[in-house]
Amino acid sequence: MSPPSRRETIRGALAQLIDAYAKWPTGDHFVVLKPPDAEVPLVRVNLELMNFSYPLTVDPAEGLRTLRIPPLPTMRCVDWEPGESATLELVNLLDTDWLSEFIEGLFLDLHGYGTEQPLETFVRN
Repeated sequence: MSPPSRRETIRGALAQLIDAYAKWPTGDHFVVLKPPDAEVPLVRVNLELMNFSYPLTVDPAEGLRTLRIPPLPTMRCVDWEPGESATLELVNLLDTDWLSEFIEGLFLDLHGYGTEQPLETFVRN
């Protein structure tokens, strides 16, 4: 049996996050996603926001359109530091299929991690 794909790992971590919110709706739950060799998380997701490492210096509204899975038109960038990070407002955390594909695109397109690059996840619940 082969290990889960990175997208399946992401989807599983998001499912754990949704379960945590279902059990404890007022908690400060989040999931962290990072390659083992990264010193800091590349992606952090909670119920309403997704913060991620953003190496580009152009506005995320422009830069993220180049991803193979661009953000949904209703996702709004609420904060960003050029070359450092960006924070998007999530429209629907429950759509784990789409969100896991979007996050996979961040790893592939923004950071150049191949599809076989392992991924560490941590869910705070």
